[in-house]
Amino acid sequence: MPDCFHPDEALKNEAIAQAMEGDFLGARQTAAKIATRQEFWEAWMSILYLQRDRGDVEGIKETILSCPNPSWLQGHSYAELARHFAKIGNKTAAIEIARLLGKSGAMMVVYLSAPVDLILKGDFAGAREAVAQVEDEQLRDRLNALVDTEEQIRSGPTQQSVL
Repeated sequence: MPDCFHPDEALKNEAIAQAMEGDFLGARQTAAKIATRQEFWEAWMSILYLQRDRGDVEGIKETILSCPNPSWLQGHSYAELARHFAKIGNKTAAIEIARLLGKSGAMMVVYLSAPVDLILKGDFAGAREAVAQVEDEQLRDRLNALVDTEEQIRSGPTQQSVL
């Protein structure tokens, strides 16, 4: 049986090729034509991860904002974009990307992981800044308490972390 032609797969491959060449606008325009969720997701994530690898925070933000179906921007993979920047110490980028992703389930990962990553680096001021972006007051209070506790433990004589 001959291989079937899959237009969405061809569009995905074209979008990824454009992104690899640095044509992110063209890649987004091509990916926006994809009808199937899986092919779209693979193309869009490839674009975002290439931008992440290049440290292109503004490009990531533009790609997120230009998504033709924002409901498809949910999941752990999207949260990893913000978490990546928290891990490398760029808390501003992490917070900006997390804000753009909205209140999806992925945001809980960002809300919890960004402050924890910063705590593990010993950046308590950065962790507090990340926590300040959390809209849910109860969660924000719990995260602030975690930052305070961890800072006290690390500054004490035994330095045993609760993380």
